[in-house]
Amino acid sequence: MFRKSIAGMTLPELLSTCTIVGLLIGLAAPSFNKLTESTRSKAALDDLVTFIAYARNIAVTQSTRTTLCPSTNDTDCSSDWNNPLILFSDPDNNRQRSANETLHQILDLTHSTILKASLSGKNYFQYQASGLPGSPKGNIILCPKNLDERYAQQIVINFLGRLRVSSDTNKDGYVENSSGKHLNCS
Repeated sequence: MFRKSIAGMTLPELLSTCTIVGLLIGLAAPSFNKLTESTRSKAALDDLVTFIAYARNIAVTQSTRTTLCPSTNDTDCSSDWNNPLILFSDPDNNRQRSANETLHQILDLTHSTILKASLSGKNYFQYQASGLPGSPKGNIILCPKNLDERYAQQIVINFLGRLRVSSDTNKDGYVENSSGKHLNCS
């Protein structure tokens, strides 16, 4: 009679394998968290850049003034940039969406991002029908909810209404503003 040998692991082999797997997972977890936070930050930046570019596109293609601003009720502009953002046609230039003005889009970044806008004291940004800004130039800083400045991003809107995304020019892991200083999330 033939006996089949049963392949398996002994208890010491199983314990050492589990220990090695546990160590590898422990070493990979921080890198995975950094990757997740970086991806979340870049996605919010892309969403906001697209939102602002869409505002300019609508202004030009529909020959109308557009306004984008934070809002709590999808009608009135608020001063808190950590509310959802609305984009609407604003031909009467009153920075409030009237019943006859089209609401084009709502962008809600409140679940992952804190916005800090510096638009010359304004709580809105506008494009004229020509595509030029109807309000002063400025910038918007996007900070993660945990305020980790390594993942902060900045959009700069120039006097022609064009967008530029700030970058880490000195390669130290932090995005710099136009003065060469790290973006401040606090």
